[in-house]
Amino acid sequence: MVFVPIQGVVIVHGVISVGVFMKISGYPEFDKSRSGVMFMRHAGFLILLVPAAWVWLTVWYEGTSQSGPKVPTISTGVLVVLYLVLFFVDSVKAATPVH
Repeated sequence: MVFVPIQGVVIVHGVISVGVFMKISGYPEFDKSRSGVMFMRHAGFLILLVPAAWVWLTVWYEGTSQSGPKVPTISTGVLVVLYLVLFFVDSVKAATPVH
């Protein structure tokens, strides 16, 4: 379950970064294609439900297995981290002012 703290750090860092870049750019108006940026700014911490759902699903999948984590658990943990990183990188790019 080492992925949960990593996922949490990625989420917190991403939400704070989007807020900082929006503040630097003076909170410009975003068109509908950048609505994810506004979601990140106002309700981004709801994305913390993603690691919570991942934990719930992996606990359900692993059941009472004593043999350690299975391959799907590890691979889905890595995929969730990668997805979150890409999502936040895209959101930070969208929040960055273009000069």
